[in-house]
Amino acid sequence: MKKIFLLFLAASLSAGVAFAQEQTPEEMLNSAIELANSGNEAFEAGSPDLALEAFQQSMQMALNAGETGAAHVETCKTAICNIYMKMAKDAYRAKEWDKAVELFNKTKEVATEYGNEDVAAEAESLIGNTKANQLGTLAAEAKKLKDYATAASYYKQMVEMDPTNGAFALQLGDAYYRMKDWDNAVAALESAMANDQEVKAKGLLSNVYLSRCQEALKLKKNQEALDFAKKANEYKENANAYKLGASAARVLNKVSECEEMYLKYLELKPNASDASDIKVTLAETYRKAGNKAKAREYFQMLVNDPKYGTVAKQVLPTLK
Repeated sequence: MKKIFLLFLAASLSAGVAFAQEQTPEEMLNSAIELANSGNEAFEAGSPDLALEAFQQSMQMALNAGETGAAHVETCKTAICNIYMKMAKDAYRAKEWDKAVELFNKTKEVATEYGNEDVAAEAESLIGNTKANQLGTLAAEAKKLKDYATAASYYKQMVEMDPTNGAFALQLGDAYYRMKDWDNAVAALESAMANDQEVKAKGLLSNVYLSRCQEALKLKKNQEALDFAKKANEYKENANAYKLGASAARVLNKVSECEEMYLKYLELKPNASDASDIKVTLAETYRKAGNKAKAREYFQMLVNDPKYGTVAKQVLPTLK
């Protein structure tokens, strides 16, 4: 039945305006209203294209009726704007991004022409959202394939579209982080932090500096490693950053700093499997530095340790 109605409506639209031109203004208006009613039925039946054509022709018939059809013209304008918006949103929901952008642009154009500021403004905002969703979808697909450079290029476009969107900046920073593009990662994440993504951005910034610390240690750039470890912990305390920083500080003979960072590591990881190793490292570090009291303190902690107990008992008498 629905299909028969739609076919009938399509046939009627082909002859509608020509027939109406032979009518009086009142008859034209009645025909226009009848056609608009059919347009509503087509819309409800899920045929926005036919509904749009019905309202466009209905509006033309009302225009031909002069003052008699003036009020109906405005009714048709509102309906046409709403139909275009519905078609655009349907495309959006179907993730047909190019089609959605085209239809939102058309909606904005028609709504502006008809003086419907609310619909024009909504269409304008949805154009940006649609483009962002399109880019976000492409970025997510690239990220899934570990193509972080391509993902970053899409996220960068999203940030350029909306520089105050912290979520976009966060995704861009994460992509740069995975690329090991540290400077760009920091810039993006600092922007995210300033735009309502502080907690997540700080976590990623901590990871950025932890990674830089690891790189510096491999290159035996111990001062850089120590500085990066401190920076990581400024953003978010990280047990590994404290441990790596302590290792760098020990090589640099910064004994107090080494101890402080190892103790922070153990504070964050009280059940760490390498706790005894760290205590013996601190004991030996202080012994070499000539601080017998501190060396004795750490060896004393190891007296009953299954791994280092024997060594601790042998060394302690020499530290009096």
